[in-house]
Amino acid sequence: MTEAEWLSGTDPVALLAALEGRGTDRQFRLFAVAACYLCRKPGRAAARKPRKRAIFESVVNYVDGTGTLDEVLTHWSGGDGAWPQRPFVWAHTFAQDAVRRERGYSDFPQPAELVPLVRCVFGNPFRPVAFDPAWRTDTAQALARQMYESREFGAMPILADALQDAGCENEHVLTHCRDATQVHVRGCWVCDAVLG
Repeated sequence: MTEAEWLSGTDPVALLAALEGRGTDRQFRLFAVAACYLCRKPGRAAARKPRKRAIFESVVNYVDGTGTLDEVLTHWSGGDGAWPQRPFVWAHTFAQDAVRRERGYSDFPQPAELVPLVRCVFGNPFRPVAFDPAWRTDTAQALARQMYESREFGAMPILADALQDAGCENEHVLTHCRDATQVHVRGCWVCDAVLG
């Protein structure tokens, strides 16, 4: 896949396939959790299944180092219980199911909903950003932490200002934060870079 194909691609399966061996387990898990949360949007049947939240939260806790894989597997019953242990397979299979919709997963997000999640979590793999530690000011870290924990990303433009005040002039970082059309989720590559 070329950079132009990455930037214009509309198939989340192809985008994720291009990341195999390039993304981290953390990124694949957080993408999968963000995609699962889309299933819980109001109006979808999965939104009425509170048990699912415990599963997603246990994965996030595991990713953050505040939980264990055993705790994840305690909440994970039936189906592909190995998915949290195989993050790329989990993310890729989720995207395939969303695209094919063959298994009757009517609650699954549409491919157009998944593509922005891929770009938010993984950034542009063709232009990795060397994140200057000087940009990790107390203000920037507090903003990123608050957004990560609350899953409310309305302060992204303010984060851009804080990063710029700290000397960041990287167009990709600032544009990602200020683009009003950009979707942000836990695992956002800029927030994760700020938090180290």
